[in-house]
Amino acid sequence: MLTSTRFAARKFYTVTAVKSMEWVALSKKVTNDTTKAEINRLRDLHGDLTAYAKSVSEAPAPIDFSHYRATIKTPGLVDIIEKDYNAVTFPKFSNPVAAEAETK
Repeated sequence: MLTSTRFAARKFYTVTAVKSMEWVALSKKVTNDTTKAEINRLRDLHGDLTAYAKSVSEAPAPIDFSHYRATIKTPGLVDIIEKDYNAVTFPKFSNPVAAEAETK
């Protein structure tokens, strides 16, 4: 469930995110040092979130069940786990608002 949530969040983030932010222009508009510090903190957080979104953009590596069959000696355990793993389905993420915004 966590993996599908990550993919859904990443897709939503990339669709709705601002492609380029004018951080310098934004910081020039404010005169208060505290506000400038908060803008810098927000810029750093934005960079961290962008890097995280890129890191989870790829599907995870497939599980090598044959390796686990050779390692785990309990008969049939890996087969049961593999069957349950393959039976899991995740809901598809749809964002009609973003699709409508892209058409405009």
